Amino acid sequence: PAFRKENHSFVNCGVCGRAATWVVHPRGVNVTQDGFTLSAHLLKHPDEVRELAFYPPPKTPDAPDHLPANVKSYFLEAAANVKTGPNAAGAMFRKSIDVALKHVAPEAKGNLISRIDQAAKIGKITSDLAEWAHHVRLQGNDAAHDEDPFTSEEAEVLHRFTELVLMYLFTLPG
Repeated sequence: PAFRKENHSFVNCGVCGRAATWVVHPRGVNVTQDGFTLSAHLLKHPDEVRELAFYPPPKTPDAPDHLPANVKSYFLEAAANVKTGPNAAGAMFRKSIDVALKHVAPEAKGNLISRIDQAAKIGKITSDLAEWAHHVRLQGNDAAHDEDPFTSEEAEVLHRFTELVLMYLFTLPG
């Protein structure tokens, strides 16, 4: 069938993985693809259409307030990948904690294990938060290095742990 003025396609959202509707308009091109190959064609030729709408709109992740720019960037990258790239998300949540500690406890030296422990010892984080930071560190290591894939559920738990640690370190003082 010929590509109409407006095309409504059912797709899987790349953010949440759920069903969605994608509405596009051709840019003077008559694409004659059936519904099953249209999306594959448009991935190769994205300039042939203009996106009109995406329902429901994907939720964009947000970060705790008052984060340093680099920590915020790593955290948002991780949050955006929880469903679609949980291994990457786990590694980036770990990096968020790693870089955050460099901001709040620059005097803490060594690897992440020792820096978490030093930050707790000098009172930059509580012992409970040190436990949470170690949890993020260990799970992030698993996501990056373990033979078994990290799951979206594991990444979601790590998301919450990391968010709470960052809120304590930056949002509450801010």
